[in-house]
Amino acid sequence: IDGRQTLTNSQFRVISAGNLAADPASGPGFSTTRLYYTFSDNRNGRLTGDFNTVKTNIDVFVSRSDDGGTTWSSPVPVLRGKAAKNDQWFPWADVGPDGTLWVAFKDRSYDPDNIKYGETIASSHDGITFTAQRVDTALSNPNDSRWFTAGGQTQGKATFIGDYEGLAVGSDGVAHPLWTDMRVRAFETVPAGRGHNTQDAVTARVM
Repeated sequence: IDGRQTLTNSQFRVISAGNLAADPASGPGFSTTRLYYTFSDNRNGRLTGDFNTVKTNIDVFVSRSDDGGTTWSSPVPVLRGKAAKNDQWFPWADVGPDGTLWVAFKDRSYDPDNIKYGETIASSHDGITFTAQRVDTALSNPNDSRWFTAGGQTQGKATFIGDYEGLAVGSDGVAHPLWTDMRVRAFETVPAGRGHNTQDAVTARVM
């Protein structure tokens, strides 16, 4: 659908906002509370002014405040180098009881064609250096969707796969990312202009 804010090769809508997470191990005063803000943007993409030639390269960033939000650090990329190729978006953060920051997001670095996505979670003790791992077990294809195809106008490309993710870290320090998964080919016979895959809400347990 022309004019949609989306990614290269796609039709689903995206936003850059992530969320704000507080470190429960910091404080207790306002001025000593550590905060993390995570978001994604296209600063590393190629903007041409023409939707036929623009190429997105969305990356996930984190900014840290050590004084309750009075001042903030410059944004730091969660992934670097080859791990950051293609698009990463819909970040969500939480902080464990020991002060470990976790950030989960959708990730197209696993697909050289920059279409299918997996799920990545990264952890950090300072919001500067991250250790990332893949948590999905199969890639999702948003371009073969049974649902949200503008009545078949998009030829199976989903126009909606959710607007954000979820992530919660328990008192035991275990992280639980939650995302929209589109790996399951649930429909063999589909109407014209629609795809085969369903959309499921899935989670994982990450230690």
